[in-house]
Amino acid sequence: MIGVDLGGTKLLAGVVDAELQVHARAHRAAPALSLQEVLDTVVSAVEEVRAAAPSEVGGVGLGIPCLIDRRRGMAMMSVHLPIAGVPFGDLVAERVGLPVAIDNDANAAMLAEWKFGAARGVRDAVLLTVGTGIGSGMVVEGHLARGSIGAGPELGHMVIDADGPECGGACPNRGCLEAVVSGPALAREGRELARAHADSALGRALAAGREITGALVTELAHDGDEAAAEAVRRIGRWLGVGIANVVNIFNPEVVVVGGGVIGARRAAARPGARGRRGAGAAADARRGADRAVPVRGGVGDAGGGSSRGGPGHMSAGRLVVCPTPIGNLEDVTLRVLSALREADVVACEDTRRTRVLLDRYGVDAKLVSYHEHNERGRALELVERMGEGATVALVSDAGMPLVSDPGYVLVQACVAAGLAVEVLPGPSAVLSALVASALPADRWRFVGFLPRKAGELRALVAASETTVAFESPGRVAASLKTLAEVDPDRPVAVCRELTKVHEEVARGTAAELAARYADAPPKGEVVLVLGGAPEVEGDLGAAVDALRALVEAGAKARPAAGVVAGLTGVGANALYKALTAK
Repeated sequence: MIGVDLGGTKLLAGVVDAELQVHARAHRAAPALSLQEVLDTVVSAVEEVRAAAPSEVGGVGLGIPCLIDRRRGMAMMSVHLPIAGVPFGDLVAERVGLPVAIDNDANAAMLAEWKFGAARGVRDAVLLTVGTGIGSGMVVEGHLARGSIGAGPELGHMVIDADGPECGGACPNRGCLEAVVSGPALAREGRELARAHADSALGRALAAGREITGALVTELAHDGDEAAAEAVRRIGRWLGVGIANVVNIFNPEVVVVGGGVIGARRAAARPGARGRRGAGAAADARRGADRAVPVRGGVGDAGGGSSRGGPGHMSAGRLVVCPTPIGNLEDVTLRVLSALREADVVACEDTRRTRVLLDRYGVDAKLVSYHEHNERGRALELVERMGEGATVALVSDAGMPLVSDPGYVLVQACVAAGLAVEVLPGPSAVLSALVASALPADRWRFVGFLPRKAGELRALVAASETTVAFESPGRVAASLKTLAEVDPDRPVAVCRELTKVHEEVARGTAAELAARYADAPPKGEVVLVLGGAPEVEGDLGAAVDALRALVEAGAKARPAAGVVAGLTGVGANALYKALTAK
């Protein structure tokens, strides 16, 4: 099936199989489009992912932020898209030649949360998604609530401030929840506070001519700007009022809150911020309701915001693998910082080292240790938390987790449990050293730490491709001496303290570098890059005859060439070329 999430500012599409895995994705911007442009955008995204589908597509499901009359299959009211009164599903079906089902996007998200996410296992739940607008869905006594015409609830247009701002679009009301709690509302509060606090980062952004958007306010709030944090707290208080109303009226077992604007929630409660901590929706809802109700983060994205569940999955939680700087803290990526801020818990090799990075960027996160001595037990704990809806970020002391660092057990456990695993790109000592070595990078391998036994090391360096390895400073001289005994002219690079102040890359032959470090071992973190072993021609004719015999017996040429090369000393590439040339 193809699923399409059409929001007020963007469109997301993907091919989803029966196991809820996404095999192809498409993204489109969709700001202020005409009806024809909206239709063309949806059709192009559907055709893009359909072309990449691994098997035949059976139909298309459209989730749209509109009040949908399911009896007629069209939108009754649409605040952000020009499709009211239009049989939009039929128009898409005609263009793509597939069956098309259309529903309110929040109804679809509520169904997903109830079946697979934060509301799994309950009979009564309410969903609010906060993005460009506010979507809402409800499960009542074990059934998705749709009302008399199958449209579902529109809690975003519940009036909570009769003297509040106009709702906008086709809604004639003032002070709707959507008018005071949404991306545009956050931007409005940000502009007001920027004018009132010209010396703040928000005020300086306004003075510099930057557009004050909800995303900018969130970014500055995360960076510690008090004016931006106050804007977040303002919409958080209104959201708390709205959730309290929902709790008191519908008495649900759980309220699920998701959408892009919810990503700002941590900024309102960062250390040092004035005002009450926990001024976000969950705290306000619990204070305002007659009874305590769990307020959970959702995995859906019906409000036009970012998905907490990770690309391609609708499982309860997810693991985000985050590479960290290998030396220079400025090498951390924006995506990694965002993931660390948003995670419910950060699993780290050494909490003290990770805290240095987080403090540098003002990230307030809960840390738990995850290292080689506790990873099996800790992995079970973290998988259980993710199964209950938590997002876990995994970091090591430096570089990419799992690459000669802990993490394999946790990733394997997540995959076995059907949890989403998202891997972010970032710093890598392996790749940095490979490029800095100036040795061939078209074929290379990484072998972790070099073996300590001389015999194993000699066997390892017999490979014809470039080899990248970690090595402890105290063993660099011994490893280079062994290599020099095997092949004194082998090109080598000793890369130490990469990205740090005392970074150094020493290039030369194995003999030259063995002599250099014999009495003065290098200091700091070391990565060795070894050039490939030269291909020995040997008795090419006899070796090719042996290879040909293996191929004629049914063996594949490439693997067979490797076997013959290992037995004769003749290069595998030379064998393969000689075989195919005749």
